[in-house]
Amino acid sequence: MLSTRICDVRVAPSRRGETLAMTLSYTPATRSRRGAIISSPLPFLGGDMDNNVVRLLARVIAGHGIPALRYDYRSVGESHDVNPGEARYETWRRVEETRGRAAIIADSAEALRRAQALFTPTLLGGYSFGCWTATRIARSVGAPLPLVLVAPPLVHVDLAELAVHGAPVLLVFAGDDRLSPTPAIDELHARFPTAKIVVLDAADHFFRDHKGDLARAIDVFLETALSGAEGMAAPRCPAEELEEVA
Repeated sequence: MLSTRICDVRVAPSRRGETLAMTLSYTPATRSRRGAIISSPLPFLGGDMDNNVVRLLARVIAGHGIPALRYDYRSVGESHDVNPGEARYETWRRVEETRGRAAIIADSAEALRRAQALFTPTLLGGYSFGCWTATRIARSVGAPLPLVLVAPPLVHVDLAELAVHGAPVLLVFAGDDRLSPTPAIDELHARFPTAKIVVLDAADHFFRDHKGDLARAIDVFLETALSGAEGMAAPRCPAEELEEVA
C-alpha cells in the first residue's frame, strides 16, 4: 500500500447512555458508507485504542478507503468511569479475576450501536483479547463480515464461533508468543481450514520490529476481502491531525 494521509478524529461520549471514547480513522478522500470496528486488548494488561497494533490496524484499513472506528473500554482513557473513584486497574482486575464478560459485552454492544450511526459495518478487527470481542460483535451484526484477528491469545480464548462464520477470516500470529503456542495454532488451523492463517515467525506478541510485516499481511487480505464501497463525501479532516503512514 502506498503512503496514505490518515486523519484521526476523537469521538467523546456525549449523549445519555454513551460510555466509550472512540477514534475514527479515515483518509480525506474517503467516499464510503461502510466502515470497520476495531477492538482493543484487555485494559487489565494496559490495553487501549492507542496501542501500536490497534493503531496500525486502523491505519491499514483506512488506507483502503474504509473508515475505521476504534474504542476504549469503560474506565479507560476518556471513557466514563462506571465505578467513580475506582482505579482502572482495580475495575479490570475484578473482571479478569471473575472471568466476567458482561462489561466487555456491554461495551462491544455500545461500540456497534454507535458505529452503525456513522456507517454500515463491513469489517471487524481485533488485537489480542480484542479478537474475542470482535467475534462477539460479529455475532450481533446479523450478517457475516470479514474478520481481521491479530494475535488472539489461544490459551485464554476459544474462537469456536469461527466454525459458523460465513465470511473471510484472517488470523495473524507471532511465532514467539507464549499466548498462542504452535500446537494451538495448528489445532486452530485444523478446525477452521478456510481461515487464512499467517505466522510471523520472528515476532513476539507485541510485533516489535515487525509492524511492516504485519501491515503487509493485513493489506494483502484486504485486497480481496473488501470490494465496492459506496460513495459519500468524507468529513473534513483538520490539517493538524493528518499523519503520514506507510
